[in-house]
Amino acid sequence: MSDAGTEALVARALESSRRADYFQPAPLAEILSEQLDYLIAHTSESCPPGCGECARLQQVQGWLLLPFRAGRRTRASRRVA
Repeated sequence: MSDAGTEALVARALESSRRADYFQPAPLAEILSEQLDYLIAHTSESCPPGCGECARLQQVQGWLLLPFRAGRRTRASRRVA
């Protein structure tokens, strides 16, 4: 192989290794959506009691619904006062 061919081969190898050094992170909304989809798909009646993934889903549901629950409590407390 000629020197020019070797240099071109080395340059291509270096270029491809540089591209592999950095990965663009996925958008946060996409990651959260995938995780939620996974947890929802995981739920089934065949899960053993105390399943960790089902517990995670319940925790996430609580967080996601918290603003709606807090709004109801605020309105209810205003009516009483």
